[in-house]
Amino acid sequence: MLNLNDPTNDNEFEDIDYNSTNNNSDDNPIFFTGTEFLRQYTDDNQHDDNDSDGEDREDHSFIEVESYRQPQDKVKFKRLLILSMGVLLAVTLAIVLFLIIRSTTITSSDSSSSYSSSSSNTSPNIKTTNPLIIISLDGFRWDYLNRNITPNLLSISSGAGVRANFSIPQFPSKTFPNHYSIATGLLPQYHGIINNHMWDPLTNQTFNIHLNADESYWYWGEPIWVTAEKNGLTTSCVYFPGCSATIEKIEPTYNMKPYQTKSPQQIVDIMKNWTGQYHPDLMLAYFYSVDSQGHNFGPNSQQVDDAIVSVDNAIGDLLNYLKNENIYENTNIIVVSDHGMTQLNQSKWILIDKCLTNMNKTNILIADYSPILSIFPVEGGLTANEIMDALKNCHPNLTMYFKQDIPDVLQYSWMGNQRIPPIIGIADLGWYTTVSADTYFLQGDHGYITSGETDMMSIFLAHGPNIKPLSTIDPFSNLEYFNFFTHLLNFTTGVSLLPTTNSTNTLVDSLFQPSQKKIN
Repeated sequence: MLNLNDPTNDNEFEDIDYNSTNNNSDDNPIFFTGTEFLRQYTDDNQHDDNDSDGEDREDHSFIEVESYRQPQDKVKFKRLLILSMGVLLAVTLAIVLFLIIRSTTITSSDSSSSYSSSSSNTSPNIKTTNPLIIISLDGFRWDYLNRNITPNLLSISSGAGVRANFSIPQFPSKTFPNHYSIATGLLPQYHGIINNHMWDPLTNQTFNIHLNADESYWYWGEPIWVTAEKNGLTTSCVYFPGCSATIEKIEPTYNMKPYQTKSPQQIVDIMKNWTGQYHPDLMLAYFYSVDSQGHNFGPNSQQVDDAIVSVDNAIGDLLNYLKNENIYENTNIIVVSDHGMTQLNQSKWILIDKCLTNMNKTNILIADYSPILSIFPVEGGLTANEIMDALKNCHPNLTMYFKQDIPDVLQYSWMGNQRIPPIIGIADLGWYTTVSADTYFLQGDHGYITSGETDMMSIFLAHGPNIKPLSTIDPFSNLEYFNFFTHLLNFTTGVSLLPTTNSTNTLVDSLFQPSQKKIN
């Protein structure tokens, strides 16, 4: 696995801050070009040529003297001269042969280094699939595409492309749970990432996307990049959530980590460089800026529009690059988002402290608080029933549930997942739960129920040789992406290794089309 560490140390991503460590430049790949060897060989040859000139001069003087020698000495000399010439010719042929073999070895070494992967077993020269690029725009609400400021994004779906009215996130509509559902085809309750922040009572460990998103323990499912690597494909990842962890002892072949704040154009520059240098079969890239501005200024702000334009311009640059390299029409491109965004108002805060006035709040554990209130009883503290009694009538816009009573439509009550808390509160759209009035006020947020709440809906745009040009399709669950990815990557038949998922063939049946011509 080739780990391409970023030298900068500027961390900022929604509320994500991967712990950044100083990266050693020695981790970067070294490619042998053979220049040093050839230079040494040239110097040696120059030295040999000078020696040969000296030998020729000596031979000439020797021949002049030879004319005065006896005939038998002359015959011996001729034999010696012929033998010397034969030896010189043999040495010359040996050197030429060595150079040819060396050149072949160097070329082979460069090729294998560029595509090095601990899990890949397919020769990079034998293409069995069209490249797939998956781009995620965090917090890009479905109707942002209707603001007349995204010509490049819309160009993907126009003509020979396709666009969904919207796609439907999983509950809770948070960044990490939905990115990992997109990557695995699994519900959050099954893939383990049930929230951006969570507590595991079995191990007494806390997951925080600021600190330990690279710990493989938290990830139960098998993401698409691991499946691709198992099936012999070359993969690359630019900050896509989950890629920083080693899952089943596998990481993307080319992996940009830890997370660093990058502008949309900087991310596209990385994508272009990797496409030109490594030609990966699968590339995933994550853009955070629209979500960040949505939290800070609200979805209807000028700052969000500016972030949208910046992303659109960068995507346009990527599309132009693919076209100029004559690979656009042979590349499957999918643009998604994880969730939408809704406007907040400080008059719609729900202060949990007010409902726990007469209780010792140290006797409960709150793993996350908005808009999903996640509560665990603490041994020796308040019981689950006591906590529920205190909070069930706390606020008319906050609905409290025991885990086993969570509505089936949310698919968030699997008893085999101990990370889902025994007590959950769900705020209505636009309402914000907090434990303190001193909490920093956000202008926008997400995480709410996705059923019927259009503010939480996300985008889907696609174009490529294996994607039917259908203009617009009906909304669908983001669980459907995984099976679609496996078809686009062409490892759904034969000896392909595929995990069990919640993904169906709904999207496959609607959009997938086999390649119409031989893949180069």
